[in-house]
Amino acid sequence: MAINIPDHWKRICGIHVEADGRVGAVWLALDTTTSVADLYDCALFDREVMAVVGQGIAGRGRWIPVAYRKQDSEFARKLFNECGVDILPEPVMDSQAMAEISARTIRQMIRASQLVVEMEVAEFRREFERYNMQDSQVPLKDFPLMSALRHAVEKIDWARAQTMGRSRPCSPKLAVV
Repeated sequence: MAINIPDHWKRICGIHVEADGRVGAVWLALDTTTSVADLYDCALFDREVMAVVGQGIAGRGRWIPVAYRKQDSEFARKLFNECGVDILPEPVMDSQAMAEISARTIRQMIRASQLVVEMEVAEFRREFERYNMQDSQVPLKDFPLMSALRHAVEKIDWARAQTMGRSRPCSPKLAVV
């Protein structure tokens, strides 16, 4: 059974581009009355062309803001310019230190039942089962969905609810270069 997300819940997408061209994307819905974030969808694009990735992301809602890391700024710019995807004006700084902070926040959210992963999101669950610390550090590669989740959680304050009738961009003056 798929989750029915009320229009007033805020949403955000996180993306992560691996060096080998794989793109991971996750979608969170935030119930602001309970502060519970629901990971309701994910996608893993295996070296797909920009049009396919863009359609896969935009097809879930062009109005949903997309968090990305600084290293993926060129990719994000193309998503915005070529596919109309609503990317955030500022990227996530994906350093080892920031990854550790984000991973700790995610673990705390899961323990406190403030982050729920829907059963239907099997691809994410499979990656989560393989995910573990490497040399006591959060892995920054080879887990595109987990990394995308880190980016979405880090920028969750930018999540927004669906507007009636039309989308509104996060920032008409996009600062991605």
